[in-house]
Amino acid sequence: MPWSPTRAFPHPLVNVRGNRIDPGLMNYLSYSLFESITWQGLSSVINKFRSKVLALDRLGQSSAVGALQRLKIPHTYCWLVLISFIPLGHSVLMERCRSETLINKPADWDANISIAGLMRIPRSHTYQPPSSLAQFLESGPPPIYIGFGSIVVDNPRRLTDIIIKALQITKVRALISTGWANLGDTIGDASAHIYELGDCPHDWLFPQVSCVVHHGGAGTTFAGLVAGKPSVIIPFFGDQLFWGDSVYRAGAGPKPIPWKSLTSEGLAQAIEAAMDPQVRATAYTMGLQLNAENGTQHALRSIEAALPMETMRCSILEDHAAAWKVRGTSIRLSAVVMETLNVAGVLQYTDVKL
Repeated sequence: MPWSPTRAFPHPLVNVRGNRIDPGLMNYLSYSLFESITWQGLSSVINKFRSKVLALDRLGQSSAVGALQRLKIPHTYCWLVLISFIPLGHSVLMERCRSETLINKPADWDANISIAGLMRIPRSHTYQPPSSLAQFLESGPPPIYIGFGSIVVDNPRRLTDIIIKALQITKVRALISTGWANLGDTIGDASAHIYELGDCPHDWLFPQVSCVVHHGGAGTTFAGLVAGKPSVIIPFFGDQLFWGDSVYRAGAGPKPIPWKSLTSEGLAQAIEAAMDPQVRATAYTMGLQLNAENGTQHALRSIEAALPMETMRCSILEDHAAAWKVRGTSIRLSAVVMETLNVAGVLQYTDVKL
């Protein structure tokens, strides 16, 4: 999530309201507010590390809050970077220029802040679904997925009833993941069109569903986007509303419904909105871009661009990082070169410094 101050949107963990202050200014100040609160809880740990391990001066709140921005520390955010897509029948024309993002890079972010795109670890699955799950997936049109991961609710029966009534309204097939919310306790034999799902890897399952209904955690959000599926996000707390709003603004899902406002009718309307052809097409094109994008490579380039590479290389073996510097010179030596020269009697360790 973004931690760099901007006027474009508030800190994802700060819910700012009010109309007496300029919204852009309020958004910008929300980052300092959150950092100040965080510093209150972590200052003793950070200062102990600075003084005892790094031999640095301790920081006070005024010097700590905003230090990363004042020092222009490079940031690379791992978000979806989208190319513009123009649907052409069953094909998609992808423009060469990167003109849209899930979260547009704010104009007030300096060059030291970049968006690399999502980093993923490719998997070769050995997952074998239960025969009942395989049969359910094959027995009809792709179902929707409903699950809230590690979210715990006070009244699982109420949430399950809301979901079942919404499914009765929409008349769609559904996989309901029990999760930590224990949704399965009250499903029973409510419908042959509902399958109670246990643990199942998202990157295996989501390509086989038509829509993903979830809490808006970053992991589930991007798993749905990678699969090219629209999302209905029911945020509970934290950055979940932020990701829900981001998906909604990108056109890959309806407006998020906060958990406390959730009703069967509202959920049914959101599911129907997510199944709109335009929303599905937008989510599909996002999936294409995510699977074509190499966020890891972009991140590496950003990191290398931010590092003073020339002053970090060994003067003799340039593909090695320098670990030592010969005293009184600008000669830099890697560990292997220094040890070789030391064994050969050319240099002593008293001749160099770290």
